[in-house]
Amino acid sequence: MNIRTLTVEFLRAGPRHNQLVSPLTPYLTICGDSAAEVIKLPWEHRELELLLAELSYSIPGPNGADRRKYLLSRLGQHMADILTQINGISGGLSLDNEHPDTLTQLRIVISASELAMLPFEVSKVPSGGASDVWLGVQTQTPVCITRHIRSVSAERMRWPKNPRILFVAGPDTPVDEHRNALVCALAPWADAETDQLVCLEEGRIADIMRVVETAALSGRPFSHVHILAHGVPFDATDRYSPVGIKLFDEVVSGERLASALTGVVGDTGTFRPVVVTLATCDSAKITDVRAPDASVAHDLHYYGIPLVIASQFPLSVAGSIPLVARFYERQLWGEHPLLSLHDVRRDLHGRTGPQIHDWASLVVYEALPSNLPAQLEEVRYWQTRRAHDRTLVQLEKFARRDGGEKAVPVAEVAYDGLKKRVIEVSARLPNCGAYALECAGLRVAGQKRMAQVAFQLAVQLAVPPEAPDPWRTKLFSECARLLDESRAGYWSATQAYLGSTSQPTQQKANLHWLLGQVLSLDAVLGRSLDQLSWNAARFAAQVDIESMNKGQRAWGHTSMAELTLLKLNEVDVTPTDRERFADEAAWHATRVVELVGRSSEQATSTGRQIDRYASWWGNPAYAWAFPLLRLPDRAHWHVEHGLVPTAQRIVAILGSTQPPPV
Repeated sequence: MNIRTLTVEFLRAGPRHNQLVSPLTPYLTICGDSAAEVIKLPWEHRELELLLAELSYSIPGPNGADRRKYLLSRLGQHMADILTQINGISGGLSLDNEHPDTLTQLRIVISASELAMLPFEVSKVPSGGASDVWLGVQTQTPVCITRHIRSVSAERMRWPKNPRILFVAGPDTPVDEHRNALVCALAPWADAETDQLVCLEEGRIADIMRVVETAALSGRPFSHVHILAHGVPFDATDRYSPVGIKLFDEVVSGERLASALTGVVGDTGTFRPVVVTLATCDSAKITDVRAPDASVAHDLHYYGIPLVIASQFPLSVAGSIPLVARFYERQLWGEHPLLSLHDVRRDLHGRTGPQIHDWASLVVYEALPSNLPAQLEEVRYWQTRRAHDRTLVQLEKFARRDGGEKAVPVAEVAYDGLKKRVIEVSARLPNCGAYALECAGLRVAGQKRMAQVAFQLAVQLAVPPEAPDPWRTKLFSECARLLDESRAGYWSATQAYLGSTSQPTQQKANLHWLLGQVLSLDAVLGRSLDQLSWNAARFAAQVDIESMNKGQRAWGHTSMAELTLLKLNEVDVTPTDRERFADEAAWHATRVVELVGRSSEQATSTGRQIDRYASWWGNPAYAWAFPLLRLPDRAHWHVEHGLVPTAQRIVAILGSTQPPPV
């Protein structure tokens, strides 16, 4: 979904603080390119305070919920009336039918403290008349309401490609539920012993400073911070006392919390989290406009944190848990935060009854870079790629460790569950944009790995090869289908690479990789070598070998090693040529190690691919199974300097630590 921003700025003369709400005070408003407009608020300061107090669940008794519902509706209409007065708002919030896939960010820019008291988030749709539709939860023209401090800029900010979360909990809070929500959100990428989530379940300000600085020094600062604590006034006897965050040792202000979460370390420069979520009552509440003190959320944003999510009213436990679960689950996949926040507000609106209005309490302070969509495209690529590889590794571990030991019905159910997860994550790989071709290749590579798992499970079943077994038959059929689909998928990606497109493409998806895998599967499936395709792939690899980029040169050598290896699939190769091809393939593998090392992606992924020729497709122990896959006999693969011994030689050079054959 596309994001467009409609900015509304409120200005008045005088200092930021020490001004009460009054119908006599004029405010200059500017919306986009529309003419400026002077507006006035409908309340006296004390009247607005009482309204907000009642929405803070201060009305006891059985009629309290009805009273709050009535006040929320009235206040929503008042906010809509205020927005309607501003030139450009009504038209700016309406979209024509040609842009149904667009979310509008209504960015409220305010500097006056008394205006920060206004609950813009409860506004109904500005229409110039009565409306019963809440602006922030309707979906006909989706709107995400945010607040912004003019002095905060995030243009040089980089959205984290490998998120890391710090969870801080105060006393008497639902720690387990929030920790479990974060663990579940990280599950596609993290194991039990991960350091992607650090928990301070007895949060103290000194502990926060220590772990934040340690993370920054290690080069892996926290990208997200989630704080679960009670919001309490510093002076309980003063109703105008600012609200702070109650930790285990003390109540801290937003200013001190910002200092604990940000800083400068050595050569790494400045560090700060990109996102702070506050599951804390009144953390966005302005209690006193006479002093420069603001809310915790306002202060965190003021000191440079790009995205702060907080609550302007008390936040219920029932609402705080789905808030963190839903927001982080979607964020960690690389979704635009404004889309996630609109979804969270709608979810809270539908989830809670009239007794609770957590959806209206949600306040968002933001300063997002203009190129965030492009940054998030890269985040989605890396996050889906990591999750995809992790599900495949889990499937492969099952085949090696458990598949042959469990009873067939149990193993089949477990296998189907793991396979379903791989397919679900594979579907998340971007299929458009800059990484579309790379992800098309990764999706197909995953199918090839699934084919190998199906084969491994089939050959290790505890039944004689000659004995009929329904699951073995199914697995062999699945393996053959996946190999055919992999070949077709690589060829389709190759055609897309060579075809014209209006989309920018990521050059990591290279022709020699895609076309080389087509030729590899042709060899495996018993098809003759297409010399024209082989020449094209070799030429593309040679271009990369001559590149100035070391990593790109290494990828060129990996493809050249496999392309040369494939020449050994031809039956009529002379012994002299076999030796020459074997030495050339080994030389290219050696260059990969010299350029990027054995632990590089180039060496490890190529080692896994080349190992398949020796441990799977050319393994004589599986000769009985090859006819079931319609694979030809390949005795010439095993001669001196043949394909299998050369593949074993390349794997040894690359230092591959592939698991032993089943």
